[in-house]
Amino acid sequence: MKKVLGKVLLNTLIVFLFSFKFLFAQTQTFKIGFFSLFMAAPFIYAEETGAFKKEGLNVKIIPYNNLMEMANDFHQGKLEAAIFPIPMVFSYRLGLLSGIPSEDVKVILVAGANGGSLVVTDSTIKNPRDLKGKIVVSFPKMCPCYPLLRYFLIKYGIDPEKDAKHKVFTFDELIDYTLERNKIERELKKYRELLARNKDDKELKERYEKLRSKYDALPKISAFLIPEPNTTFIKSLKGGYVMVSTRNIWKDHPFGGLVVKEKILKERKETVGRMVGVIGKVCQTIDLPQNREKLVSVLLKSRYNPPEFTYSILKEAFKAGETDYPVFPYKSSAIAWVEILKSLGMLPAKVDAFSLAEETFFSEFTREALSKAGVPVPPTDYRPEVIMGEIKNYRR
Repeated sequence: MKKVLGKVLLNTLIVFLFSFKFLFAQTQTFKIGFFSLFMAAPFIYAEETGAFKKEGLNVKIIPYNNLMEMANDFHQGKLEAAIFPIPMVFSYRLGLLSGIPSEDVKVILVAGANGGSLVVTDSTIKNPRDLKGKIVVSFPKMCPCYPLLRYFLIKYGIDPEKDAKHKVFTFDELIDYTLERNKIERELKKYRELLARNKDDKELKERYEKLRSKYDALPKISAFLIPEPNTTFIKSLKGGYVMVSTRNIWKDHPFGGLVVKEKILKERKETVGRMVGVIGKVCQTIDLPQNREKLVSVLLKSRYNPPEFTYSILKEAFKAGETDYPVFPYKSSAIAWVEILKSLGMLPAKVDAFSLAEETFFSEFTREALSKAGVPVPPTDYRPEVIMGEIKNYRR
């Protein structure tokens, strides 16, 4: 009798400890790292408006200034989830990021669609083929703008290396370059006006020529493709016109994704599912044109918005149709991304695009979580992908 009672008590204790561990895991802070204001906008909105708290969720979003720093923290378990640019997700999944081994990570939400524009600052460029021989700029390879710019150029018969000069700039570098060029242009104008009144002033001529040489030594960027709100900010400094948005290159392409590890999905499935539901509802709201003003207001007042992104910058950057928030991770979109990255040599040619994409975009989980929250979901995990005007049906 004592042995039986002992076994019962032991089993009860095991069940209690397991239940306690499970419940404790559900109530722990759920930390989400992010790098881009555009991709994190729904999460910032949910935090600022109390949407997470209303659902009883303890979610903390953490900004990063460096993507690799965020990736390392995510790998080490300091974050439960992270918002990555999509090209970076596949590199992470395959172990192609420096110092980070391959891990079974899942995209459970699309964090922003479209969101970039090719801005032309050279008045001599009238159509895409005029970019031949010109300097074009994008953010580094992990940003979707890098492969989309190269893909766009190639489709117009321009080799990004031989026929154009594709250079990589960070946002700060592009700001510094633009401000420096603007400053020298203003000074050159001032010297030209002075020389017009003092044609024989040798010292003025020498200063002008020295400044002119400095100006000529700067690379002449003819166009840049970067994401919002960076696009609108740089355009406000330099001017130029939008030749094409990334939406025109690939309609409604996923820009970023909310990524979690398989382990977190198992241990905290309920929390993750509820969080997906919250973001799904938020995106239903902010994706409507009439609600963009509220989104801009929330972003502007949040502690995550840098001072250079003023009201006018955010209002222009977050226009519906330019930056959009459909949340469902279509497997067809993942396949399209892998195929594009392979065609550009950014992923190994031997990678099976269908397997990698279907294993990484966890549409099944998202469908269940959104449905529970009352958020409409598409009938299938696949859709026609319209890329450079060509309809592609990716399906096994």
